[in-house]
Amino acid sequence: MSVRKRCGIVVLALTVAACGYVYAQDEAVEAAEPDTAAAVVMEIDADVNPVWQKFEEGGRTMWVLLLLSMAGVAFAIERIAQLRRALIAPEGLRSKADQLWKDNKADEIPALCAKQPSTLGRIIAFVAEHRQNSMSSLSESAGDIARREFRKHQRRAYPLAVVGTLSPLLGLMGTVFGLMESFEAVAVAGTMDDPSILANSIAKALVTTATGLIIAVPALLAYHFFKNRTGDLLDMLDEEVSMTMNSWFLK
Repeated sequence: MSVRKRCGIVVLALTVAACGYVYAQDEAVEAAEPDTAAAVVMEIDADVNPVWQKFEEGGRTMWVLLLLSMAGVAFAIERIAQLRRALIAPEGLRSKADQLWKDNKADEIPALCAKQPSTLGRIIAFVAEHRQNSMSSLSESAGDIARREFRKHQRRAYPLAVVGTLSPLLGLMGTVFGLMESFEAVAVAGTMDDPSILANSIAKALVTTATGLIIAVPALLAYHFFKNRTGDLLDMLDEEVSMTMNSWFLK
């Protein structure tokens, strides 16, 4: 099962669990005696999570930020699952292939690489299958394989940068809309004698900006982490391929 499907299943499970919780609360209220139903409702309201209260104060922009944060988590999970050494340059694969080469069993190398699907395995299998060609042409082809695969890894990390860039902008936009509503409330009241009218509205408006920054910071950290990780794995792969080529073709 692909990582995207797994993430979709997790999100669906959380949604179903949340809906089940709300349904259970409704059933509890309906099942209560008429004289105690109001007390149950008041108890549920008293137990409302303050985080959820802040979420509601932020307005509809918070739902967009929630979807954006879920997308960021999904992309981060996908990078954690796919950007591993076992899928790029597995330990021991080069030494096993090198031993088969020395034993004049080059025809068995592609089968060995197929047991450990990875970028290094695909390069080694290609070189073994086309070993009759010159070293320069094989090196160029191996480089093309590596570049194609690592371009995919770089593109798949980019959405995290998009999340980190958009979330504070969306938060700021929500704050601007909130401030507009605040000044409209002051205009309707027709007085500035009560600072709480404006202060309370501004406090609610700033919730979206804070939420956007909370989402942006880990998203950008994750983006730079995976970007550097991709570079490290590329260097590791380049070293493994160079050692293989030198061992097989240089006298």
